Amino acid sequence: MKNNRFVAYLAVASGVLMQLCLGALYAWSTFAAALREEYGFRASQMALVFGTTIATFTLVMLPAGRWVTRYGPRKLAIAGALLFILGYGLVSFSGGNFWLIYLGAGVIAGAGIGCYYTAPLTCSVAWFPERKGLMTGLSVAGFGAGALLVSTIAEMLLERGWHPLTLFRLLAFVNGSIAFLAATQLRLPPSHPVSETLSPSEEAAVRVDRKYFWSLVAGMFAATFSGLLVIGHLKSIGLSYGISPHTAGLAVGVFAVGNSLGRLIWGAAYDRFGRLCLPAALLLQAVVVGFLPLFRVEGLFLVASFAIGVLFGSAFVLYASDLASRCGSKALGYVYPFVFLAYGASGIAGPLCGGLLFDTFGNYIASCAVASLLSIGGVAVFVALNNEELLEDVRGFLRLDPEND
Repeated sequence: MKNNRFVAYLAVASGVLMQLCLGALYAWSTFAAALREEYGFRASQMALVFGTTIATFTLVMLPAGRWVTRYGPRKLAIAGALLFILGYGLVSFSGGNFWLIYLGAGVIAGAGIGCYYTAPLTCSVAWFPERKGLMTGLSVAGFGAGALLVSTIAEMLLERGWHPLTLFRLLAFVNGSIAFLAATQLRLPPSHPVSETLSPSEEAAVRVDRKYFWSLVAGMFAATFSGLLVIGHLKSIGLSYGISPHTAGLAVGVFAVGNSLGRLIWGAAYDRFGRLCLPAALLLQAVVVGFLPLFRVEGLFLVASFAIGVLFGSAFVLYASDLASRCGSKALGYVYPFVFLAYGASGIAGPLCGGLLFDTFGNYIASCAVASLLSIGGVAVFVALNNEELLEDVRGFLRLDPEND
């Protein structure tokens, strides 16, 4: 029993470390600003690379969800780390060729992230099924925190004259190697063995109501559209409103801190309040993103960046936790990747929308307004498709039922 506990904690810790190393994805705006300055790329071009990374990531998650059940999390995570090394390595030797950057960061590295993302998530929930919200938050917290580490180091090295392509080479070697080693420690519990197919009872358990499924899709799209639009342009947003380059770069790290902490905070909140957290997070996001263009004082801009990060992090905990709570941990491998496709769609739509509207109007006011309205729309759709369940949750919360204590 003690040995199993050690393996469980090691698997969870390894998953966090792996995602910490590969969370460089959310530091993209730091690299995008440097690449634009060095090679004259347009904002929409850099947004297209970032969006393609997200889209590839989510598309690869579809088969990866089944592969983690068939081959186990360790093999899948190792494959993901190797693809990450290959993709960022290609960018580092691109010589500034846009299509090589697009292929390396957008397609190859995106495929690697899609392979490894499901593995630690499934692993953590399988080891600790009684704390789905907290384990989901913990297993993906490293993904957000990694952006803080990468963006902070990248800003420091860029200020010292490092070339942006050299930074990609450093990421490929250091982060990729650590992620590879951490991936070798992922294991499923004995009660959750690797299997080729699901049993009839397991297959029935992962089927979800159609209205419920589409409510998760709508909520995920609305939640991630806003966050990805902001993080894809955050440094540029700050610079466009007179924020100093140092603070604008720092905002990327502050967003990452919020993103990482938000996954833990919302995971714990879900274990306490349940499904009510999903529309609440969307509504708060609509308010903060909508008012972002008003935060032109450096301190307020950092606070807003942190808040948006916290709310963005909620999307990667709440929808997975609610699905696992309703349909079991197997649904994370078989159903969640389809919900996660909404993240892929927003990965293209959010950053590209922000880039195109900036290229058109010369500011990010319209971009933030669109993102805010979309979050409100997500609340409306989620509530409309889950009105009966949400009303029951509200009644239970107001009565302070034991199950909510």
